[in-house]
Parts: sequence; C-alpha cells; structure tokens
Amino acid sequence: MRPEQAEEKNTVGEAGCAEQAGQVEQIGEIDQTEQAGDRDRGMTESVSPFFAMLNRARLINRWSLMRNSRIENVAEHSYLTALIAHSLAVIRDLGHCHADAVRVEPERVYGYALFHDATEIITGDLPTPVKYYDDDIRAAYAKVERIAADQLLDMLPEEMLPYYEGYLRAEEREVDEEVAACLELVNAADRICAWLKCVEETSQGNQEFREAEQGCRRRVEELSLPEAEYFMRVFAPPFAASLDRLIQPRKQQGVEPSAWPKTEEKQ
Repeated sequence: MRPEQAEEKNTVGEAGCAEQAGQVEQIGEIDQTEQAGDRDRGMTESVSPFFAMLNRARLINRWSLMRNSRIENVAEHSYLTALIAHSLAVIRDLGHCHADAVRVEPERVYGYALFHDATEIITGDLPTPVKYYDDDIRAAYAKVERIAADQLLDMLPEEMLPYYEGYLRAEEREVDEEVAACLELVNAADRICAWLKCVEETSQGNQEFREAEQGCRRRVEELSLPEAEYFMRVFAPPFAASLDRLIQPRKQQGVEPSAWPKTEEKQ
C-alpha cells in the first residue's frame, strides 16, 4: 500500500468513527428525552414500601391455636389459593359448572386470590373460631381489615392505585357480576386450601387436625360448586401421597385414582 493510500484510508476511518460517535451521542440524547418524557407522564419516583410489606406475608403464621407438624404462613397459603382458584376458573371455562355460572378470565381470578389475605400482613391471622364467634366480632374485624387495606394502598404511587385497589378492597365495594364470580371461586379455593392443610397434618399423624379436616371438607361441599367437586376428585387425592408416588410416571402407575391415599371421610 502506498503512503498516500494509507493516509486516505486513515482519513476515511477517522471520519467514520466521528460519524458513529455522533450517532451514539444522538441515540443517547433520544433515550434521555424519552426517559424524561416518561417521567413527565406522571409516574412518581418516590420510594414505596408496598411490595416490601407484601413480602412479609411469609412471616405471618396460620393455624396459631393448633399444634402444627409444619407451620404454614400466609405467603404460601396465598400462592396455593391462587393456583387452585385459577384452576377452578379453567374448569369453569371448560364447561364443568352450573348452567348459569359466569365465566371469568383465569388470570383475573388468580389476581384476586393472590391478594385475598394481604391485609393479614398488618392484622395477623385471626383464628377462625375467634373471627366468626359472633356478628359483633366479625364486624369489628372487617373494620380492622379495611384500615389495613387503606394502609397498604397508601404506600403505593397514586397512579398505581387503580390497579390494586380492586384487589385489596374487593369485598367492601359494590361488585359487578364478573367480580362476584371471581370472588366466588377464590372463596372456594380458600376452603379447599384449608382442607388440604388438614389433610397434610392428619397424614403426618397429627390428630389435632382430625375434626378440622372433617369440618373443612363439609365447608367445601356446602358450596355445591361442580368446579370444586371436580378438583376434589381429580387433583386433591395426591396431596397425601409420598414424593416417590408423585413423580412416578402416570403410565407406569397402573392404578385407579381410588388407589391414592385416603383422606378422612365425612361424618
């Protein structure tokens, strides 16, 4: 390569680098402009403890008046309730329901279930025998729940309130047909979860939960929901099974569902 050619190549290269640098700088200016635009749309930047508080659900224990083989907390209960409520909505969507049942989006039901006990992060889990002892106690606790919901919502940026207010204040607001259907399935899932907890305890030989298991099963049956009945027949029996049984391929099991471990029969 002749010297003049090398000099010409260096000149072109320097020009190209300068052009690329200008493009990068321009892109940076665009990004900053867009970010500034996002902030101008009303999104506040103040630090919020909302999700840090929700994370404390794992510290709130349930079934506090009873001897537990394994402690259950509100976080894991909420997660399982959301999974089951979602499944009940799917079962309903597939037509296994009453003829007049309102169909709802499973993902929407999941949201209501995930937040159904969020106020207990502040109030704690009041044992069922105390909570439902009489109407006065129930009304007083409902007021406490409303105050707790307000405290949680006050932690949110104002523009995010509409996304979470419906979940945290669902039971105290006038609801439409679809929301009522969501809450119906969440209630059913909540009852199923309580029964499954009792099944887990009795399968470990904890007789403290024997009567509770029978009572919780009756509470599920009282709903007379085909979706809940289907879940109890198809998905509930393996909850009392061992890990080896659970991971065994279905085609190798060679057994009918009735051969799964038995749970307490209703009386």
